[in-house]
Amino acid sequence: MTELLQFYGQFGGYWSNCGVSRGLARGLHANGVRLQVFETAQAALGDFDPSLYVDTDDLQVSYDPEAKAGLFVGYPIQSGMLDAHDVKIGAFIAESEVLPEMWVRCADRCDLIAVPSDWLRNVFIEHGINKDRVLTVPHGLDPRYFMTPPKRAPKMNDGTRFLHISGARDFPWRKGTPQLIEAFKLLFGPSGPYAKLKAKLVLRTPDAEWIHKAVLGVENLFVLDLDDGALSAHKMMQRYCDNITALVQPSAVEAFGICPLEARAIGIPVICTHCTGHAQHKSSTDTVIVHGDSIDMRANGIPKGRAPEITTPEVIKGIVRFMNRLRAAIQKGSHVDLVQPDGYLEQYTWQNATKELASRIKGLL
Repeated sequence: MTELLQFYGQFGGYWSNCGVSRGLARGLHANGVRLQVFETAQAALGDFDPSLYVDTDDLQVSYDPEAKAGLFVGYPIQSGMLDAHDVKIGAFIAESEVLPEMWVRCADRCDLIAVPSDWLRNVFIEHGINKDRVLTVPHGLDPRYFMTPPKRAPKMNDGTRFLHISGARDFPWRKGTPQLIEAFKLLFGPSGPYAKLKAKLVLRTPDAEWIHKAVLGVENLFVLDLDDGALSAHKMMQRYCDNITALVQPSAVEAFGICPLEARAIGIPVICTHCTGHAQHKSSTDTVIVHGDSIDMRANGIPKGRAPEITTPEVIKGIVRFMNRLRAAIQKGSHVDLVQPDGYLEQYTWQNATKELASRIKGLL
């Protein structure tokens, strides 16, 4: 056996799992863990395909079945590659308070489990996983992607634009997207209290029939940025950072809570829930959308899951609270209460986020 960490992840694009795979690998590498990365899709393809490895930079791309330890990023049910290694480490996610029995059994065979939030750590522990084997490793930031701060302060006048990002085409209620669309129509539509602002909600999400039905008749309120592809963090910043008054993420359940974290890092105000994964990076500068008690909710890979309920009235209240805070900030001539102070980016680098995980892995090797 080689004293090496064989790292299995997704490296072929910019969806959340891909960013997390690269971030975790870079963070561990920077903290002195000897590792090499391998694209999980590669196992099914056979021949090496370099197009599957985007933006991997100085990471060693290779596969060694003799590596003593394996680390897999993704859902527990997909982690069979770990069986080749003496030491099994799962960097697992889930978007439900209730986990399928098979997920728990797959996780329980691991020597160490890394999860992105204290909320998810408690979920695994409540399902019988020994607490000493479950470590919270929050989502981090790569400083190279976040060096373009907004050039203009948030505004409240003709042309005010809000941003909502969701990759959950088949589970929109998990992201609170339908509730947000309804709330926006009631607040900024022709009869709403903020109609004179002529505000728009930018929806960055995969295309789906229900979205077109939801905005029917008030299409002028929305900018539908419908795309199945994910942009790199750098391109997202270039596209949005100079035009957005606030990011709005009324999610019921999040594994990573990436979008608010990235928005805070470049000085964009955040309106979001403080439950599940969002709670891990919550900030006093956020405007909070209050969540309700848990209800049955489908999630990716978990048809019978549970998550906090998000209602349209609470989304409305959250946006109104933000508008009042924004008005006060404009009158005061300072937005310091709405954006993060200097040092936020450095606080959440991947190297900082993975220090304890790196120490545990070195001990296992």
